[in-house]
Amino acid sequence: SVGPIQRFDDPEYMLRINASNAPPGAETSTHSHPGSEAIYILSGEVTVRWPDRSEVFAKGESQAGEPPHTPMVATSTGEEDLVELIMFVVDPTQDFAKPETMD
Repeated sequence: SVGPIQRFDDPEYMLRINASNAPPGAETSTHSHPGSEAIYILSGEVTVRWPDRSEVFAKGESQAGEPPHTPMVATSTGEEDLVELIMFVVDPTQDFAKPETMD
């Protein structure tokens, strides 16, 4: 069980499920999504950084994401490949990912 995810109001919603595989040390760019997300870690470890904090999630753990348009960076910080399922509920009228900056 993962959630609850952040609720948001939009005229339309799209559910998108991604399976992600990243070697140790791989890192996303700083970005945001036009909706909510939740992750479930199948193997490895991920460190997720938001403007106000960082958290580490390992195999078998889950996390419901932040509100829409919250900047984030995800880094594979374990000793084995990070494999995760990511569920997104987004506004399909906006770009799926937007470049962001974080102080």
